[in-house]
Amino acid sequence: RLQLRLTSLRMWVLANLDVKTAFLRAPVRTAPKRGGTGRIIVVKPPRLLVRHGIVPAGTLWKIKRALYGLQEAPAAWSAHRDEVMAGMKISVADVKCILVQLRTESNLWKVVEVETGKVVGMVGVYVDDLLLSGPQLVVDAMIAAFQQLWETSKPEIPCETNSTKFCGLEIKRGSSGSVQLAQKDYVLELVARYAEELPSGHQTQPWSAPDDFEKEPEYSTTELRRGQTLAGELQWLAQRSRVDIALAVSKMSQMLTKAPREAVVRGLRLLAYLRDTQDFYLEYLPTDQVVTHSDDVAGPQEHLLECFTDASFAPSCMFSQSGALVVWCGAVVAWHTSR
Repeated sequence: RLQLRLTSLRMWVLANLDVKTAFLRAPVRTAPKRGGTGRIIVVKPPRLLVRHGIVPAGTLWKIKRALYGLQEAPAAWSAHRDEVMAGMKISVADVKCILVQLRTESNLWKVVEVETGKVVGMVGVYVDDLLLSGPQLVVDAMIAAFQQLWETSKPEIPCETNSTKFCGLEIKRGSSGSVQLAQKDYVLELVARYAEELPSGHQTQPWSAPDDFEKEPEYSTTELRRGQTLAGELQWLAQRSRVDIALAVSKMSQMLTKAPREAVVRGLRLLAYLRDTQDFYLEYLPTDQVVTHSDDVAGPQEHLLECFTDASFAPSCMFSQSGALVVWCGAVVAWHTSR
């Protein structure tokens, strides 16, 4: 979200790349000093090769690359990818640039001009997906640099009519250059999964029931697991793009070990709300359309970061609930609520 907020503020271009067969490009790290487990991995060849005499019986192969299915494969690819990116040199119209990994978030990289230290772009990584942002020349140069290193998919450029998916988010551009974040496909998948159990009628609020509930003295492990599954599925939305359901998911999760059946009822009601608001999205506007909330700031500024907090005080004799919003130049980039 931070990368996308900066993209909208600077009116940058976005592009999404997928590295093909990424794991197989990474060496398996066996040496503990290089992040490995210290074990050597061997596998049996396919029986078909032995049967046709291509490989002698009893042959074992030592694994050199991060085969899909290996426990070490994701970590091996991540370490290899980061080492390669740290050594990349990108030329943008004869200006030399490098990638600098953020200390606070290892999956986010800055594109920095070597001579000036100016940040001219960003790269977000999610396993084998790369989200590139920057001016058109910078993005084009990054695409060319990555495609020289690895075989990738065709770049996806989000616009008003086409979205791209990254880290569970559907990303589009608005007519004014804004960046829109949604998860409509995931909402529709959940709605289809629970279609027969959802309440009818239009749901206008994510959490309309009172906070208090009757504790259920007896319930089965199956009922508890069902509530936990539904809460986890809804949490995926609440943590990424649907800030409007964060409180409801938190309240539902608090009920799970006391009243799992009631938690499921309220979770299904929340899912019905998502069904009726499936077209909602989080939008990051360009600088000239931003409205900030600080009285002492004369207009929107890129460095303006605001934090809003609040807490209830034991309503209905229940536990207090706290909440926080982090707003960067008028747009919500982080949120949290808990008991």
